[in-house]
Amino acid sequence: MNDLPSIPWGKIFSNSIWILGVSIILASSSYHEFLAHLQKTKRKKTFKRASYKKPFLFGLILIMAGVSLSIHNMFLAVITGVTALLLIIWLFKIIRNQAARRKN
Repeated sequence: MNDLPSIPWGKIFSNSIWILGVSIILASSSYHEFLAHLQKTKRKKTFKRASYKKPFLFGLILIMAGVSLSIHNMFLAVITGVTALLLIIWLFKIIRNQAARRKN
């Protein structure tokens, strides 16, 4: 009757992280597709904007972090963790470049 101890909370947490990342990417893609339609611009131009790149990279970071937490093979977990770290560096680089453009 008391099944709470048998629920794998760690797996639920790690899987919810990458699912959240996928949902952020899908929502951002849908929104920017809608913007391209409204503004009658090419999708390629719309998807090159920083307003698309930032949530896309954040979603990829969440996907890599969630996959890294849910993988039992240590080698693959390290690879996905390093990939998440590189994506974090790329995201901060985009944010820093955007802030530098605003100052000028």
